[in-house]
Amino acid sequence: MTKSDSIFVAPLPKSLVKFGTPIAALLLTSMFIIAGFPYHHLTNRVTAIASRALSVEIDAAQSGLTFGLDGLGFRFEDIRVETPTGDYYDLDAARLGAGWSTSWFTATPTVFFEIRSFYGDAHGTYRMGDDASWSGAMTDVTLDDLGFLEQLLPIQITGTLNARGDVATSDGELQGPLTFAFKQGILEHPSFPMEIPFETLRGQLVFGEGQYLTIETFELSGPVLNFTVNGTLGKAESIVDGPLDLDVEFKDVAPETRNMLRMLGASVGPDGNSKLHIGGSFDNPVMQ
Repeated sequence: MTKSDSIFVAPLPKSLVKFGTPIAALLLTSMFIIAGFPYHHLTNRVTAIASRALSVEIDAAQSGLTFGLDGLGFRFEDIRVETPTGDYYDLDAARLGAGWSTSWFTATPTVFFEIRSFYGDAHGTYRMGDDASWSGAMTDVTLDDLGFLEQLLPIQITGTLNARGDVATSDGELQGPLTFAFKQGILEHPSFPMEIPFETLRGQLVFGEGQYLTIETFELSGPVLNFTVNGTLGKAESIVDGPLDLDVEFKDVAPETRNMLRMLGASVGPDGNSKLHIGGSFDNPVMQ
């Protein structure tokens, strides 16, 4: 018998048996308790809490415990969400749980979340409390099927969205950056004389810093228009009433679209380039 073989056949030290046996028993018992716990009884309670927090109705058919690098959490499957407008949205699965954060020491819990659905995926962390914050990303979200967004956005956008943000609230105001990119959609607003189709629409917004938001980048590329926008949206009681201070630069405007820009007050050069300033508000824009 080799020395290495003797390791596996030699009796265990008495001290290890004395202290190791109850520890092993505790671990095994805990494992079976965790595995066999009726988590489905928690489903209604957790979904009720989430429903109140989000002002929607949430139902989930299945639930269970999950383990991951982001921590211990709960998994929900076959989820249906009903918005206050009566719209229904079915989600494939969602995970949430206590996130790794020092915020727990200040009684402001941080939870991680992950959502998979036909409409797209999302993941990130959310810190609760008076100064709540969100950090995460959305991937391949199909806006065409999410009708409730029309009530949240000051303009109407269709297409597929990818976005990443790190946004917090401070004294009730949003703070932080948000980057986004849309593909193959349409941009609309009642003040626009036509729908604006685009191939790509990307940008970066920064909330706060004395304004409601600063538009650092907003670039649209499409078959009839290519333009960039930068400027600010000031603070107001409602986002649609916030004062606009935007500079728009058009490039390579299609000939059939140039008259539309002239109707808005912009002069278009023979190369199809033009500039326009927008003041007023979303509800009542003023073109200069």
